[in-house]
Amino acid sequence: MKRLLLSVTILISLSCSHKPTEPVPELSTQNTAVCILTFDDGYASVYYLAKPLMDSLGFKGNCFVICGQVCPDEPNSKGPTDSVRWGDKPCDKMTWHQIESLHTDGWNIYNHGWNHLIFPDSSDINSCYSCLKEKGFNANVFAYPAGLYDEKTVNLVKLNHIAGRTTDPGLEDNLNSYVLRGYYVKTQTPLDTVKSWIDLAITQRKLLILIFHGFCTKTNKETKNILNLQSFKYILQYLSENQNLIKVETFQ
Repeated sequence: MKRLLLSVTILISLSCSHKPTEPVPELSTQNTAVCILTFDDGYASVYYLAKPLMDSLGFKGNCFVICGQVCPDEPNSKGPTDSVRWGDKPCDKMTWHQIESLHTDGWNIYNHGWNHLIFPDSSDINSCYSCLKEKGFNANVFAYPAGLYDEKTVNLVKLNHIAGRTTDPGLEDNLNSYVLRGYYVKTQTPLDTVKSWIDLAITQRKLLILIFHGFCTKTNKETKNILNLQSFKYILQYLSENQNLIKVETFQ
């Protein structure tokens, strides 16, 4: 397998010309570690709150979208900056316009299933994949809903995707896997723990995938999946301070 030097293309090239069976480059000869920031479910707060912080540091992200839960493009009114509303129904997910805006700004948009089914069937996986492809997104990395998978699910993902991401904890040497590990940053995850993951990736010169969901600006709005923005800012700043040792990249 050809080994590549660290660049924007050190990771897998997810262009439409790739086939799911093609190998992807290893990272074991890199001079620095790599961190990939992933965002599951397509929360609107990623667009309103997380992206501006990442823009200020020049970081790009990878958003795994649930196509069946994307919000209407023209809600009647906007609520707080971390949600939108249409009529009397709240919607905390992004619109297609916002998702397309992320893509235009260099983010990758990937598949998280049509309905976020645990152990999804082929229809759920492929419907979202086809929807994203029709809209011009690569879509060929899959994030297993709730991080759960079995042999059947993995085999279904292999049909149209070149990688699959779990929530199994751990670092990676390369992206040649349908069961990629990552660290899920929850509200209760101590920031020192997140720092230790980053430090370990630096020490071992490995790939660190961090998994986020939504964000909020008030601590009383925190849930398991909704992280306080100040905590996210702290993590980004730590990555930025160590950019000579760990590079923040995207899958593509």
